[in-house]
Amino acid sequence: MLSALILSGGESSRMGTDKALLKVREKVLIEKIVNIAMSVAQKVYVLSPWPERYQSVLPSSCQLLLEVKSNNLSHGPLIAFAQALPQIESEWILLLACDLPNLSSEVLGHGYSSLPTKAMAYLAKSDFGWEPLCGFYRKTCYESLLNYLQTGGKSFQGWLNSITVEKWKITDRSILFNCNSPDDLHGIVKF
Repeated sequence: MLSALILSGGESSRMGTDKALLKVREKVLIEKIVNIAMSVAQKVYVLSPWPERYQSVLPSSCQLLLEVKSNNLSHGPLIAFAQALPQIESEWILLLACDLPNLSSEVLGHGYSSLPTKAMAYLAKSDFGWEPLCGFYRKTCYESLLNYLQTGGKSFQGWLNSITVEKWKITDRSILFNCNSPDDLHGIVKF
């Protein structure tokens, strides 16, 4: 079974407004991401410190999870992922950022159909490292993630370099594009 987890807890400081609620060609971005995730996953979750923001745009079958931030400070996607993992019951979790305007159900479906038998994660890789916010993770990765965080680890790249990750060969790398700024938003042509 596959569940999808969409992270929507960033401050959107470069964009100046909540990226998840951006309307691009008459579609709210988080609604688009959830609908695409629903095409491949049996259950879809959205993790956010502000779940009430998204209730009106998401289908009722999507489960909203509350992200707890210490001292109201952003603590990053790795800790958010660690908070959500115990609440999800499936062998594999598709982890997605809320700001992937070029996401494709076909590419995700192909990734799901080719999940590895032994690796803890199945992710695309760029020249800068693993692409952690559009990929697949085994639920059993939680223990190693907790150990990494308890020893002071903070980065996705550091944790991923300590576990077995299989490279997901994505031919259309544009699906990994994150819409982070107004310039990014204006440059979107493939939505």
